[in-house]
Amino acid sequence: MPKKTRLGVGLNIDWDFFFEQEEKHPNHDWGHAESPFYYSGMMWAVRFSGAYAVGEDLQKTYTADRRWRTLWTYLKRRGFNLDNATVIFADSNLGAWYVFDMFRVSHIYNFDNHHDVFYRGGASENIDCGNWLGQTMREQPKLGATIVYPDRERLEWEFEFENPRANRWVKSGRLDATTYDELEKGRRDVDAIFICRSGAWTPPWDDEKFMQLVRKTPNAKGEFYGQVYIKDYFGDHANDTVHPEEVRGWNRRDAVKNGNSERNMFAKFRKQMEKARSSDGP
Repeated sequence: MPKKTRLGVGLNIDWDFFFEQEEKHPNHDWGHAESPFYYSGMMWAVRFSGAYAVGEDLQKTYTADRRWRTLWTYLKRRGFNLDNATVIFADSNLGAWYVFDMFRVSHIYNFDNHHDVFYRGGASENIDCGNWLGQTMREQPKLGATIVYPDRERLEWEFEFENPRANRWVKSGRLDATTYDELEKGRRDVDAIFICRSGAWTPPWDDEKFMQLVRKTPNAKGEFYGQVYIKDYFGDHANDTVHPEEVRGWNRRDAVKNGNSERNMFAKFRKQMEKARSSDGP
């Protein structure tokens, strides 16, 4: 009887892992959604201008932390063997569904600010960027998963479920969570790595950093080798709408100009309101 091949593990790397979330900066809760309106450079210019008008330069405060530069070294030190992994990248985290449907692994490590299991209590039949992991675990009963959060604060704030199925997975140990600094060391052979940009949640001014992260995935010889865009692997069936190598429209000079205009408009409005109040008398 032939010996059964042991399944390796899968890595899901969401680029928004490297960005602080809205509980630390409540004014960054922009009501994100995965649609052309939200992930376009135009929408990010609107977000930038609105913040600049009230004194915040988003390009300074909302930028990827430096851990992205050392991610691959960190993973190898934690025991992840990346030598034989297939690397696929995309904009949407929905792509992880296709990757881990084809590459059947024993365990997925999801480096993310979001668990992507089930939100709002329901387990919709529709697969999207916010439930791909839950849907994958439902389809593959032997699959385990660990959410790796940037820090303990994010884990305690985000890792909770209204969904009974997800709570059963947590109770049984099939689904758990840890943090970047607390992830235990151990030998893990990686079969597949999926990396997504999540453009609705991450700004265009750091797009080149994202592609550097993708391109620097090391192979056995310590060199860099070809990473595959999801549609080049699965075709249009993969349903990714934005190619991460395409530059999103973003012009800082115009965004600053618009922010200054908004600031002047607000100042003028405040003066008019103060004048109106003073003319009303006591």
